Amino acid sequence: MLDEEEEQRIQYRRRMRGSATFFIVISVIGTLGVAVVATLGAGELDPGSLFGALIVTGGMFMAALGAWHGSRSAAISLVAIVCASPLISLFLNISMSAAEWARSIFYAGLALFMTVNTFRFHAASKQLNIPIGGNDLLRLGGSLATWACVVFLGFGSLMVSLGTTTAVLRESEITEAQITWLSEQDFLVGDERPLYLYLDGLFGMELGGSLLTDEYAGGWWKEDGEISSVWIPLGQICEVKQIVEGSFFEDAIYSIHNPGEEHAVELWLSIEGNVHEQFIARMKSINNRRMRPEIRKFCDENRVLDWVEVAAMNGISRDIVAADSVTEEQQNWLREQEYLLDSETILRFYAYGRYGIEEGGTLFTDAYFGGWFESGEEVGSRWFKLGEICKINPPRDASSGAHVFYKIWDAEGKWLDMYLPAHDDQAAELIKAVLELNEKNVTETSRDACENATFEDDADQASK
Repeated sequence: MLDEEEEQRIQYRRRMRGSATFFIVISVIGTLGVAVVATLGAGELDPGSLFGALIVTGGMFMAALGAWHGSRSAAISLVAIVCASPLISLFLNISMSAAEWARSIFYAGLALFMTVNTFRFHAASKQLNIPIGGNDLLRLGGSLATWACVVFLGFGSLMVSLGTTTAVLRESEITEAQITWLSEQDFLVGDERPLYLYLDGLFGMELGGSLLTDEYAGGWWKEDGEISSVWIPLGQICEVKQIVEGSFFEDAIYSIHNPGEEHAVELWLSIEGNVHEQFIARMKSINNRRMRPEIRKFCDENRVLDWVEVAAMNGISRDIVAADSVTEEQQNWLREQEYLLDSETILRFYAYGRYGIEEGGTLFTDAYFGGWFESGEEVGSRWFKLGEICKINPPRDASSGAHVFYKIWDAEGKWLDMYLPAHDDQAAELIKAVLELNEKNVTETSRDACENATFEDDADQASK
C-alpha cells in the first residue's frame, strides 16, 4: 500500500499529465484547422498569418508534450504562449468577444495549474528520491521548441511596441503614435492624410518605410545615423514598375518615376494580406485623376519637368510684365474678382501660378498695389492704396531660391508677404516704382498715420 507522500506525488503527476493532454489535443485540432483553412482558402489568405498561426499551435503542442513528460521549462513556456494573444490584443486595443476572453482565461488558468503541479511533482520526486520518468529527449525537445516559439512571439510583441509591423497598414489601422512621428518628421504636413503605411525597419519607425498620402507617395530610410526621404507628388508619377514580386521572406519592390528623372523612387511593401496591391491601385487612381496634360507631355517626352515651360503653356510669364503683356483673358479674370477696376490702369503684373493666374499673383496699378493667393479652395487677396503704404521690409529669400518676399505694411497694421521673382532685379525695380508712386500720393493724414503706427515685424506669423 502506498504511503501518503507517494499518493500525493502520483496525484501531482495525474494533474500535470491531464492538463498537458488537454493542450496536446486542442493544439492538434488547431494545427489541422490551419491546414484545412490553408487548403480551402488557397490564394485568398495571407501566408504570413497562416505561418504565425502554425507557429503558435505547433509551439503549444511541443510545450504540452514536453510538460507531459515533466519539463518545467516547457510548462512555463506554455503559459507564455496562451497568455500572449490576449496581452497583445490589450496592448493594441483590439476588441475580443466575451467567448474569446473566457477561453483565454480558461487556457491561462489551466496552464498555470499544470505548471504548479509540474513543479510539485518534481519536488515530491526529489524528496522521495524517485526518478520523474518520462522521455528525456521529448523533455529537451519540448523545451527548446517552445522557447523558440516564445522568442517568436516576443519578437512580434517588440515590433508592435516599437510601432513597426509586418503588414501594410490601411488608413484606419495607422495609430496616433505613428501619425505623430510622421508629422514630426514633416512626412505629413497640414491636413495631409495618410492612406497606406508600411514600416520595413524591424526595430523602429525611423529605420525605413513607405507612405502613401492623399498628396504624395514616397519613403524614407536611415543611413549613417541620418533619416533621408524622397517623395513624388501625386499627379506627377509617369510610370510604376514592379521590380521584385515579393514573397513571405522578402518585400515587393515598386519603382515610381516622375518626368525624366534618372533615379526612381522605390516603394518597399510587404505582400501580407495583399494590401500592397491596394496601396499601388489607390496611388495610381489618385495620380491618374490629377495628371494634367502639361505633365503628361513631359512624361511622354521623358523630359524633366520645367515649371517655367508649364506656366508658359498656360499663358503665364515668369517675369514681371507690363500692361501690354497681360492677356485679355487675364484682365477679364482680374475684373471678375474686382482686383482691377475700370478706372484703373495696369502698370505691372506678375503671376506665379503654374496652371492659372488664380493660384497667386501681384498687381500694380495707378491706384493700388497688392496681390491674391489661393487659400484652400478659395482665393484671398489684400490691397494697399497708393499713398497709404507705410513701409516695405527688405526682401527675404524664399525656400526655392527662385523668389523673394517683400512685406508690405499700412498704418492699420495690415500686411502682406509679396511673392516676387528673384532674378534680374525685377522685384527691386518693381518695389522702387511702387514706393515712388506711393510717395507722390501721400497726404499729410496718411503720413501722420504711418508715423504713429506700430509694426510687428514677425516673419513667422501667419500671412495675409
